[in-house]
Amino acid sequence: FSRRSEEQRASHLAHQLQSVAAQLNPHLPCRSSDLRLAADSLVGLAQASGGADDGLLTLAAGVLADVAAEDGVVPTHAHLASTLPELRASAGAVWLLDEAAEGGVISRAAARMFAALRMRERAGVTSSRGNGCEATFARVEAAVAEGNLLGAVIALEASTSHAGIAARETVAPWCLQARRRASVDEGARLLSAYAATVAASFV
Repeated sequence: FSRRSEEQRASHLAHQLQSVAAQLNPHLPCRSSDLRLAADSLVGLAQASGGADDGLLTLAAGVLADVAAEDGVVPTHAHLASTLPELRASAGAVWLLDEAAEGGVISRAAARMFAALRMRERAGVTSSRGNGCEATFARVEAAVAEGNLLGAVIALEASTSHAGIAARETVAPWCLQARRRASVDEGARLLSAYAATVAASFV
């Protein structure tokens, strides 16, 4: 009887975990309110587990709650990828612009014109070498295509740290949203893997 009871508990827990993980689908946007509900569900499951699963579920709940604390919809992978061309153009227009900031209006205007010309000249360039705008975005786009959002953020932040304040500020909102999506994805993977482990423990 005890074993059957444990099997039922494990089956119920695995089903609930998979249900929460499904809500975090990378192909669907996640609202902050949905993430808060998912976090609350995990806290409830942790409490119902009698402490055996408390650590992992509480950790996952904390991750989702942190993401939910930043109000707004967590975008999908597809949306993040679709905004990269516009972001590339915006960042390219101000890449290294800070170097000309002390030169006055004429210097800044010349820098913007040079940046625009450079972007047009390199429109077909896809090399991922170097820390220039085109090379950086080639790496970022490749990482996003592979589902590696955190890698894309790291590459973008590393390159813009040498490209000036304007470039960093231009890419910052995208990086924030990509980090939020990456955190949600990690939570979903954690829950799915744990659900599979729980389900398999009584097979």
